[in-house]
Amino acid sequence: MKISFYERFIELCKLNGIKPTPALKDIGLSAGNLPKWQRAEATITIDTLEKIAGYFGVSPTYFFDEDTRDTEKAKAELEDLILSEISDIQTLAAQCEKNLNRLEKLYSDLRKAR
Repeated sequence: MKISFYERFIELCKLNGIKPTPALKDIGLSAGNLPKWQRAEATITIDTLEKIAGYFGVSPTYFFDEDTRDTEKAKAELEDLILSEISDIQTLAAQCEKNLNRLEKLYSDLRKAR
């Protein structure tokens, strides 16, 4: 099933946590475009397409290529996974530092006891 330009636009808004109307205002476009895009009554100019793609940081082909959509979703999921792993590594590093401090104190106490 082919996804429309409107659906892709709405999807990008959701992924970026912004409502469509404010996004259009940020881009410099009229909110009146939304219902026209939804009903496929208006064509998208290359200039408009490039502005919207630039705003969301995607390629203009994102709006028309199924593979690009899957790639963008996979990229977002990978970024989330990497951030989660970084957080886990930071937690482990803090635990290692605490353990190292304890060992150093034990070693110091042991040397004093001799």
